[in-house]
Amino acid sequence: IAARLTYSNSIANRIYAGSDMFLMPSQNEPCGLAQMIAMRYGTIPIVRKTGALKDTVRDNGGMNGNGFTFLTYNARNISYGHPNHLSYVLAMVAPLSVYMAIMSSKRIEKVMLYIAHILLCVSMLINDSLGGFLALICADIFFVLVFSLCKGKFRLISLLPIGIFIVTTIICCLLSSQINENISRNIRQLFDDSAVVSKNEDIEESDNHSSGVLRLILWDSTIDFIAEKPIFGYGGDTMEAELFEAAQGACDRTHNEFLQYAFFFGIPAALVYIVAVFMVYLKGFFRRKHLSDTNIASICAVAGYLVSAMFGNTVYKTAPFFFILLALSVYKNNKTSD
Repeated sequence: IAARLTYSNSIANRIYAGSDMFLMPSQNEPCGLAQMIAMRYGTIPIVRKTGALKDTVRDNGGMNGNGFTFLTYNARNISYGHPNHLSYVLAMVAPLSVYMAIMSSKRIEKVMLYIAHILLCVSMLINDSLGGFLALICADIFFVLVFSLCKGKFRLISLLPIGIFIVTTIICCLLSSQINENISRNIRQLFDDSAVVSKNEDIEESDNHSSGVLRLILWDSTIDFIAEKPIFGYGGDTMEAELFEAAQGACDRTHNEFLQYAFFFGIPAALVYIVAVFMVYLKGFFRRKHLSDTNIASICAVAGYLVSAMFGNTVYKTAPFFFILLALSVYKNNKTSD
């Protein structure tokens, strides 16, 4: 590693030419030449989606990509690119940790898992994603049902995940005005969005421009597009231009995994995916008396992801965790009898 504080065009050109990737995380960028120079040398630009950077660098996840872009400008979200993407993982990992803690027979392991769960709950509150927040609550409620079915009767300990999350939320609200403000805003947004739906208003003409109402617009537009090509869809990652225009430039993704699959691959493929996931749960129901602790924890953690998938997109950073847990939901150890 070296630092040169003097200007040298020849050294700069060598750096461009010898690099594999060029990071340009500008908070604001009215012009920007460096990313274009990097592309001329075949160096992949990784830039923040702002100013001229978003005009010259098209993300490789979309059409005709020539680089990679990210939106958020803070340390806690930069690894996943968006707080919603991080919440998808937290909605699986946070429930998984507490469920394994409840069913573990080792004291030290229990303590470590409970501590991990509390830290993950705090991370979810700091992350400030309403979809992830709702997914975690739904997963905990689902655990009460699954745990009771598998154990043959209701057990009070199954309410522990909900209790831990409520207590953690209250303490964080008392200690942090920012978390308190985030939760209050999300609750107000949830009620405001529900009011728009209940009044059957024209969502495109509504004065409410929250992320919830925006999702309704995206879902409505996506359904219209699916109706045009219902059998084979439009192909992977081809919705950017259509939805970007429908959402008036606010977003280019449908924010619903099931509609996203129907848009990409057609309604039959989406139905196959939905039925496959349903069959995992159906198999778990019939084998409920013989499910291992890993099966039970994985089934409930998958439920957290599926709830968050109703409001979010499939991304390569989170989908592998989902499919791994889905496999663990039905994994049967051959050493044990069914």
